[in-house]
Amino acid sequence: MPQVQPAQRIAVVGTGISGLASAWLLSQQHAVTLYAMPFNTW
Repeated sequence: MPQVQPAQRIAVVGTGISGLASAWLLSQQHAVTLYAMPFNTW
């Protein structure tokens, strides 16, 4: 019988198209936290 991997806690930094796509895909099997910088702070 194959062993089942436990869900991991994953942080994704950035809300561009790649960050959002990665967070969405990873969230199907893991606990994902998405970090973004406020738009007007730079």
